[in-house]
Amino acid sequence: MPAMQYQPITFTVSSGAICFGPLHDIDRASTIPIQRPAENPKPKLGGTVASCEIEHNIAAQNGAWTAYPLLRTKWAKNPAAWFVAHEQVSPLPEIRKLLRVAGSPYEYEHGHATNCDATRAECVLLINRYDWDDIPPGNPVADEDIGFEPDTLGVVDYQHAATQVQAWAANGDSADRNPSQHGIWLHCPNAEYKWARLGMNQDYTHARSLLIFNIYTVFFDT
Repeated sequence: MPAMQYQPITFTVSSGAICFGPLHDIDRASTIPIQRPAENPKPKLGGTVASCEIEHNIAAQNGAWTAYPLLRTKWAKNPAAWFVAHEQVSPLPEIRKLLRVAGSPYEYEHGHATNCDATRAECVLLINRYDWDDIPPGNPVADEDIGFEPDTLGVVDYQHAATQVQAWAANGDSADRNPSQHGIWLHCPNAEYKWARLGMNQDYTHARSLLIFNIYTVFFDT
């Protein structure tokens, strides 16, 4: 079946970490040490755009992870968001917590919009719209259309990320990339910007869930 099947997809984390994001972010994240959760990510200095210094890999709980498509109640044709979590995580309570702490900044009662002491106390790490990396010049695996249709991203086991990047890059169509035992490629059609919320364990040492949404996600009817 094609990668963009809109039903739960399961993959395995075995290296104690994941890489996530657009293809060029995963490519870079696979070559650097595993990010350990910081006190709070530091903002990048200069410019008018608010962004943080965040690497796109992170320590994560080993085991089976499942990606669940979240569909709008009035328009269920395509996913409005994706929730990815370890098998020991109960999806609905975790989603409700992530949205309470730091939901979509375009909705009322969305909680916090940036990483702060309160989000850390709730064990939530925020990845905001400008926290994804720019495409390096000449990057051989970057999706050419990402600046115009940034509607796909992947989540993959750290140890297998480099190999998976090459496999996905070989399929030039970013909307038709197959999942594997070690990673998944997710599609939110017509997304302009993306956000992610990482649910951490109580000791804040590793991730156990990941909520991905975009500028058009409306959680009140999803």
